[in-house]
Amino acid sequence: MPTYGLRSLEGMPKNSAEQQSVMLDTSFLITLANKERVNHDVAVKYHKEFIKRSYDMMLSTIVISEYQQMQTVTDLMVSGNYIPVPFNFEDAIKTAEMAFNVSSDMRASGERANAKDDIKIIAQAEANGFTFLITDDDSTMYKYCKKLNDAGIIKLKPIKLSDGLDMSIFNNGQTGLEI
Repeated sequence: MPTYGLRSLEGMPKNSAEQQSVMLDTSFLITLANKERVNHDVAVKYHKEFIKRSYDMMLSTIVISEYQQMQTVTDLMVSGNYIPVPFNFEDAIKTAEMAFNVSSDMRASGERANAKDDIKIIAQAEANGFTFLITDDDSTMYKYCKKLNDAGIIKLKPIKLSDGLDMSIFNNGQTGLEI
């Protein structure tokens, strides 16, 4: 089986204070790859910042399977910039715990199948102690992650592309002064 130059989670500390990590959502990857998408330029800017600042860019196997349905993930993986994260037992338990907190939103959205995958990805990122989750999906992924974060259920911080590049993310919440 080809390794695609992959890095591994094996032996990585969970949520170390020094190392920042970001779970990449499928919608982020699609927007990054497609120049026609509204937030493409913002996705490119974030991607460059993640690389420049040596953030660990995590790809859930759930995201990999979704992305692979549209285009090959192999081109992404050979770069060595991404760490694949298998969905495991602990992630499944965390998902079940978290789903209760957004179940009414899932029913209201009418898109339970997609919402269930969103919760799995959020739970997986939280269970692994990742710092951020970046998405171009305002209607479910960002909404659920923000709701869980605001309620203090998770520490994972959501980033949505439609807000533009927020440099405070890279500066411990500090913003620059406009002079």
